Amino acid sequence: MLVRRARIHDVDQITKLGVGYESKLMPYIYSKDQVTSYINSFWVAQDRKKLVGAIHCAYPSSEIDLDFLRRVKLVPLSIVKEFEVLEDAIFLGHIVCPGRGSFGDIVRSLKLVSYKLFCFLSVNSPAFNSYTRHGFEFEEEVVIWNEYKNDYSTFRYGKYTRP
Repeated sequence: MLVRRARIHDVDQITKLGVGYESKLMPYIYSKDQVTSYINSFWVAQDRKKLVGAIHCAYPSSEIDLDFLRRVKLVPLSIVKEFEVLEDAIFLGHIVCPGRGSFGDIVRSLKLVSYKLFCFLSVNSPAFNSYTRHGFEFEEEVVIWNEYKNDYSTFRYGKYTRP
């Protein structure tokens, strides 16, 4: 499986990856305009000529990525502030890997390009165990107002540092 940075011509395929998973993914992933605005931060997994997975990442030096973490991903400001001063770090913001095994391939590739990986995900996320298998260590639970559910949700902040 080929893992690479996304390109503008991938937008249509990225938005289609989430079809059937609307209850599990953030609404922006279905908007071609919004995905286009973030395309420089996506990594994709490609099997032959078809995309089979994508992860929307964030980089500390990108204001649009930091804004995504705060406004869309709902990451607490204290965590965003900790992240934005780092060098050589990637925040895994949103996974669009619908059960095709691409998550692990993308994460392994990201580990080769960055020493530090971060995530912030619901304790109910089906990806939680996958992150743990890939060496992420999680801090204590954090309860936040989840505007997508119009209720409180429990999240955990995860970190991976290459040995």
